[in-house]
Amino acid sequence: MTQEIIRFFVMVLGNTMNSHKTFMERLTISQKLREVKSVNNSDVIIAFVPVVSRAGTDIGAAMAKIPQGKPVVLVVLHHTFDQDYIAPDSRLCVNRKYVFAVDCLYHEDQGLLNCLRNDDAIRAVKKHLRCDDHIEDDSSCASCVGFHLCKSDAETGGRSTLNFQAMLIPVHPRPSRRRCICLGVSAFVVVVIVLVILFLILNSDGHGDTQTTVIPPITVATHQPNITVATQQRKKRSLQRGRG
Repeated sequence: MTQEIIRFFVMVLGNTMNSHKTFMERLTISQKLREVKSVNNSDVIIAFVPVVSRAGTDIGAAMAKIPQGKPVVLVVLHHTFDQDYIAPDSRLCVNRKYVFAVDCLYHEDQGLLNCLRNDDAIRAVKKHLRCDDHIEDDSSCASCVGFHLCKSDAETGGRSTLNFQAMLIPVHPRPSRRRCICLGVSAFVVVVIVLVILFLILNSDGHGDTQTTVIPPITVATHQPNITVATQQRKKRSLQRGRG
């Protein structure tokens, strides 16, 4: 069974630095999408919103400019040069029904970054719009990608209509490089803490030793006067006189 053409209308709500063109070129490779110049003739609105201040504020201002009554694919562009940048989840800032939001990364010099997050975002939009050529056209697939196209021309008047069922939640796993950096920093901190503890233990043991003071022996020398022979003879004569 052939897939009907999905007519989309593009809205650029800010300076995307032409990154939206790269996104659309990769999205419209499929023959199942066709751009129209009027929002009234479209089946879905694809809106691009660059974040220049705060995500919630910019998304809210952009949603106020998007006409209601049409399903919306909201592509939120985050300015960065880091391909592993973890952007805030823009779905949390959307309070309107039938809005499918994805986050992409771009830079003024590189345009739309060639990274895993952007690849996942484009793939998620393709599945959501049912324009991926690798997706089979059955009801089970339709229920998991967000909405399906009604095939009856008698019911739709020759145009495709969108029936929302469940919003697809794209999963962006944490980049492995950042995980390695976090593990390395944690290991370094643990090593530093262990070294500090060992230093404190060794330092405390050194101060606990009792110090003995060695007192050198003091020798007292007694100097006796020299007794001469003449003195001894005088004492001997004195004794003899006393006897006589």
